[in-house]
Amino acid sequence: PVSDALRSIMTTQLGVGSEAFCLAEVDGWLPEFAFHIPLGQANVAQVVASQLADVLRAHPSEGLLSSYADRLERLGFAPVEGLLKGYIDLVMRKDGRWYLADYKSNYLGEDMDAYRADRLPAAMAYGHYYLQSHLYGVALHRYLECRLPDYDYDSHFGGVHYLFLRGMKPTTGPSHGVFFERPPKGRIEALSRVLAGSRGENR
Repeated sequence: PVSDALRSIMTTQLGVGSEAFCLAEVDGWLPEFAFHIPLGQANVAQVVASQLADVLRAHPSEGLLSSYADRLERLGFAPVEGLLKGYIDLVMRKDGRWYLADYKSNYLGEDMDAYRADRLPAAMAYGHYYLQSHLYGVALHRYLECRLPDYDYDSHFGGVHYLFLRGMKPTTGPSHGVFFERPPKGRIEALSRVLAGSRGENR
């Protein structure tokens, strides 16, 4: 059963059209990609939840629930500065673009309908996976800025995949079990500034 499940996950299409590829077809990958993000500036600026929420409000998109910014703003954490360390499950390259993926084994329901793509934003909001995905997005964006001499977000940043493994099947493709978004460039850049402790415009 485990082998069958892994084979199914590896061969499920993650996108459509020019981005219709599966995990088994990627050109390169960095598993368990470690990153460090400096947060705030000592004695100058600290990062608070309301700043992050303001950025999401200023840069809406179809893939982001409009109500999530309010939920994020209510998230209880003290103002922080220092260094955030994390690990991205998978950074992958396909046709010159870089994508990140996070694996989720959440049980969302008994049948496949529970894993329909149009139902996954609710799961992304409930578990604060939206926040996690944007921290990962900033980390990958900064990494590519440092490593690719001709880096351009629109050309090289492919997007974010959250893979709800229980709902992934080759027969249904990206319509089930796959949440995908390419965050607007302005949102990622604004979040990067906020996380760095900038007091500048979040837009």
